[in-house]
Amino acid sequence: MPAYQGLADRLLRGRTDAAIAVSQSTRDFLVKERFVPAERVRVIWNGAPLDEFAPVPRERALKVRRALALPEDALVVGTIGRLNAQKGHRFLLDAAALLLPRRPEARVLVAGDGDLMGDLRRQATDLGVADRVVFAGHRTDVPDLLGALDVFCIASLYEGTPLALFEAMAAERRSSPRRSTAAGRSWRTGSRASSCPRETRGRSPRHSSASSPTRPCETDSAGAPSKPRGATT
Repeated sequence: MPAYQGLADRLLRGRTDAAIAVSQSTRDFLVKERFVPAERVRVIWNGAPLDEFAPVPRERALKVRRALALPEDALVVGTIGRLNAQKGHRFLLDAAALLLPRRPEARVLVAGDGDLMGDLRRQATDLGVADRVVFAGHRTDVPDLLGALDVFCIASLYEGTPLALFEAMAAERRSSPRRSTAAGRSWRTGSRASSCPRETRGRSPRHSSASSPTRPCETDSAGAPSKPRGATT
């Protein structure tokens, strides 16, 4: 955290009537690192608009694959988010370098923009996987992108409660978050995240058909109010 932020927090702590955290770990951070009095912090669990990110028709998913030159029958592992150090894309590329020699038909999709775009492209080239990693840039068609994936990956170093994970679960993608703060706890316990029906989870453009039934994901009673999100963040 920048030094000026700490100074501002100290000056404002006496003037703060209430602070909202989206997870318990975020609450702990506000109290320990940003000097907000514990009794003034309230936790409101994050959530995602499940209807907005429900599984898309197979043809829409295949259209995205064709536009991005992703083979229709390829295993596609992807992530969506801004390209900065926190999001850990370099670890995803390291993992891709281990996966692709074993699964040469697979592809990795990185959607989003940011200050590390150039560095990540160079890393992909240095690792010898640039021909099978697609950098899609900033996108606003997140539901369709999710439909084009087989596996959604979060490689973040830290998160509060990542909306991208909830959105991927709503889209019934197989999700693989790193074990970090509330993201790891939500995935392990399912107590504060959307959960998709087992029999429909992981349906992808490679396997599904236009007539395949879909079922909505469910949230438990601890779910938070929906927060609209239609673009990469």
